[in-house]
Amino acid sequence: MTRARRIVVASAVLIASTTLAVAVRAEPAASTPRGAPVFAPTLLAEADARAHRSPIEGRTGFALARVRPGLGARPTSWLRAVATLEAVPNVGVLDAFANVQVTRFLDVEVGQSRPPTFASFRYEPVHTLPFPDRSPVVSSFRVRRDVGASVHLSPTELPLESWVRVGSGSTSTVSRTLDRPALYAMLDLVLGRAHVARGEEADRQTFGLRLGGSGYTEYLDEAAGVAGATPTGFVFHRPVIVSGDRVVGEVHAVVYAGPVRLMLEAAVGREARARDVDGDPSTPRVPQASVISSGTSAEVAWVVLGRPRTVASAPSADGGAPGALEIAARYDALALGRGALDVAPGGYRGGALSVKWYVMPFAAVTVAGYLGGYDVGPIEDPLRTDTFTLLLRGSFYWNIVNPTLRREVARGSGVKP
Repeated sequence: MTRARRIVVASAVLIASTTLAVAVRAEPAASTPRGAPVFAPTLLAEADARAHRSPIEGRTGFALARVRPGLGARPTSWLRAVATLEAVPNVGVLDAFANVQVTRFLDVEVGQSRPPTFASFRYEPVHTLPFPDRSPVVSSFRVRRDVGASVHLSPTELPLESWVRVGSGSTSTVSRTLDRPALYAMLDLVLGRAHVARGEEADRQTFGLRLGGSGYTEYLDEAAGVAGATPTGFVFHRPVIVSGDRVVGEVHAVVYAGPVRLMLEAAVGREARARDVDGDPSTPRVPQASVISSGTSAEVAWVVLGRPRTVASAPSADGGAPGALEIAARYDALALGRGALDVAPGGYRGGALSVKWYVMPFAAVTVAGYLGGYDVGPIEDPLRTDTFTLLLRGSFYWNIVNPTLRREVARGSGVKP
């Protein structure tokens, strides 16, 4: 086990043991409310009208963005299960996990689900975001889904929340072996409206803060490294092939102030490389210089009409108002493939603006514009370093059978609102 992996393992154990020890003293035993089993089918469907600055970045016109049918179930008060399929842009199983509420402050999640990295990724479903996409730093550095087991600690009476996970990582779950799993750890200070475990009590508060970070490490065997892509999926910086340890760390700060939410996220990753020089798979590869990538994102969203957003929930209509209206601005920066003389670096800097109208609880319309520049032109057009994309997106999220289960499914944790 390398030094980096030992540090992440030690950090995960320390976070879990410290939070659990304090939480056990602060929390009484879990109470188990009775209720009828709940089953809630879900459907996320999103369609775009797109306009691109350059045809190499995508076709201008109409396109399906996401189609995700699913099912959420709570057969008992302590067990919850989620299954979601992805039909567009890819086909496959997106989520398939079960969550067991062990105590009021501890739940265990097993299956294929989102690992604990980035606050906006772990706690915010994509259809509730003010922008049609996740920020580039999240898209580039996250592990989108993996198969594993998580322990989640969220004591109601303490301003702490933590996750520890052992999973399959970003490569194929079929080839991943248990002797080299991916390891994750996340620890946050949470106050006021940002405190997920306090549910509706927190939602009624005006101010909130989530401040913390996460890290993960995994071992990759001839896999693609960190890449850079536009919101519509055009890869402007192709990843290099990496082999060995990947270590990624990120920090985040989320501030709620009335109708305004400020979100700051930054990440840095180091990926090892090695080369087969003799064609014999039984001999060790020759180590090469590692590549280092980093990224930052700063986003501010303001609900100008309607009830402010809460954790895992979009803004909603207030009284007789026609839905809710939110405007948002974001700055993004990526620096990719640095630190190795034989690797061409790349990057991106730019901004985005969005206006989103939540017409009703299950439908929204977004207009978003992205303007930025590449550090190095894409291979399809090396002389082009500027980019512009305009999106008009219609979103439909159907899960109106049971609002309580909808919120628990969205939050991806076993806490009760």
